[in-house]
Amino acid sequence: MLTVWVDGHPLEGIEAVLFDKDGTLADTSSFLRLLAQARVKAIQSRIPEVDDRLLLAMGAGADRWNLAGLMAVGTREQNCVAAAAYVAETGCSWSTAIALVQQAFAEADRICGDKALQTWPYEDTEFCLERLARSGLELGILTGDTLEHTQAFLVRYDLAQWIQVIGAANTGPAKPDPASVWRLCEQLGVAPDRVLLVGDSAIDMQAARAAGLAAAIGIDRTYAIPNTIVSRTIPPKAIDVQEMRNQARSELQADFLIQSLDALQVSIT
Repeated sequence: MLTVWVDGHPLEGIEAVLFDKDGTLADTSSFLRLLAQARVKAIQSRIPEVDDRLLLAMGAGADRWNLAGLMAVGTREQNCVAAAAYVAETGCSWSTAIALVQQAFAEADRICGDKALQTWPYEDTEFCLERLARSGLELGILTGDTLEHTQAFLVRYDLAQWIQVIGAANTGPAKPDPASVWRLCEQLGVAPDRVLLVGDSAIDMQAARAAGLAAAIGIDRTYAIPNTIVSRTIPPKAIDVQEMRNQARSELQADFLIQSLDALQVSIT
């Protein structure tokens, strides 16, 4: 029987691990910020009345990037609908607003180019996937990104060999719908209570809990010390490290909060 150790805590009988992609396996923040700016600029070129509040709504303000914002955790469709609401505010019909935003997003895609070429796996990503897969665990990805972008990332960085299934926003239910998780469990032939999910957002944790997984594991890569969600907004000296970690875990609704994928280890009993 396999035991997965999460930062020193044993979880027995685990058969599979699902990972979020952006922010968990892949460092995409720089690309997504550029993409958000390109999308807003393309929209403003068509409807000048749309102001930079849209950029803030996407989580890509001039001086900060919101790792829990719309661009970071939302699907393309969710971003499209949110942007269309700002366009419709100028007096456009809803159908016109949606069409205009779709055109602007396509233009931004052309400007920003290949996502896989501009995003990289974190240093611990390959080692973790190989370690878990070689131990006998089934691995999958559950992402708000498209299947095409996900496959391109895996192929470019030679990670596809470790991944058995992919759940993408354009191929089925999206997080936090538990059906998005159950679909992957069914494809793997593993009961949900034998599966872990690792992600960097509350949406990931909500999906894991709603699906009845064995544990929802949050990861925060923002800072090395103290590496917590809360540290994005609260000065490090404002509260002690343990309190910050507890608040971060609570904010994420995570069963465990880790700072690196190295915290996931496996033993056979």
